[in-house]
Amino acid sequence: MEKFWMVWNAKGGNPTRCHKSIEAAVAEAERLARRDPGQEFYVLEALRMCQVPELPIKWSELEETLPF
Repeated sequence: MEKFWMVWNAKGGNPTRCHKSIEAAVAEAERLARRDPGQEFYVLEALRMCQVPELPIKWSELEETLPF
């Protein structure tokens, strides 16, 4: 996975775009700040990614006689 940046507004709303460069994210933050004066927009950098792999499914044959 490649590094990316997002723009976050402290007043609410989730980031909806991943920017491939810090310059693109900064430009978007400036655009949004001009659109909504007085609101704060942060440029966030993705530093790490964590993923748990899917566990394998295990099948076993049942015995002929049931234990109950």
